[in-house]
Amino acid sequence: MKKSLLASSLTLLCALSLVACGKKEPPTQASAPQPQQVVQASEPVQPEPPKPLSKQELNALVAKVMKDNFRAKSGSCWLAKNSYNHSYCLKVKSVNSVPNPDGYPETIYILAMGDAVNQEEAAHVEGGMTAMFVVQPEPNGGYLTIAKKGPFEDGGGFGAGGEGKFVPLGKGQYGWKIVTGFFNQGVGEENTVIYGVRNGKIVELSHKRKNF
Repeated sequence: MKKSLLASSLTLLCALSLVACGKKEPPTQASAPQPQQVVQASEPVQPEPPKPLSKQELNALVAKVMKDNFRAKSGSCWLAKNSYNHSYCLKVKSVNSVPNPDGYPETIYILAMGDAVNQEEAAHVEGGMTAMFVVQPEPNGGYLTIAKKGPFEDGGGFGAGGEGKFVPLGKGQYGWKIVTGFFNQGVGEENTVIYGVRNGKIVELSHKRKNF
């Protein structure tokens, strides 16, 4: 009878305590192994390319370039003097914006040309005057000068210059074609000059002269 009671007591104790009976408790959530988190490196954020200048911004930039490079302005004329100390009235003839696919700001090509204010004072050896600028806009409203030339005497005669236009010169290269001429005492001459940018300067690339 005593042995039976002892066996019943042991059975009850085993039921109340799984550890006492040699059984392990299931692992708790805190002790369970946690999966490792893999942090992926994010792609570097590429800056957005600068937006092209609006017409208003472009006009303001051109006006700033001209103001910085001419001694004075009278009405629509930017004033300069030639080697004979005669005053010339230069006006902006063309403004061309070239986008840069590599993300840099656009490049602005500015051409200004003009004749003597008083052509009656000019001799036949005095032609017109020209100024050329290649700039890039900056975020603060300023600009970076890539190259410039002038104002300089560009040919022609009697205080009058010629015609100029913006032209492509090859892959990613641009410049201007200037045509000037004069007629004096039965002799005429026409000059065609191509200007482009080389090593940070605007230089003469070719010059053709025709007499008639």
